[in-house]
Amino acid sequence: MQSPDALRRYRQGSNTAEFLLCDRCGVLVAVVFEHKARFYGAVNALSLEGPTGFGGAVPASPQVLAPGEKVARWSQLWVPDVELVTSGT
Repeated sequence: MQSPDALRRYRQGSNTAEFLLCDRCGVLVAVVFEHKARFYGAVNALSLEGPTGFGGAVPASPQVLAPGEKVARWSQLWVPDVELVTSGT
């Protein structure tokens, strides 16, 4: 994203995670959540330009998980202790 103003934050369903979308094109860029004073995140590698060095995609069907099950899964799969930084901040 070229501008922090293009970042739109969205919560859905269980309101547990915060989705970060491009306000211009609607692409999901990343998702974050906080649990036990730790901030976890996952990036949509397909939204990035060029090679990322990330591992393979992990399919998910969060609609069928209860909020507690989502947190347990995300805590295992997502990157812990992330920090959101936007250009100009």
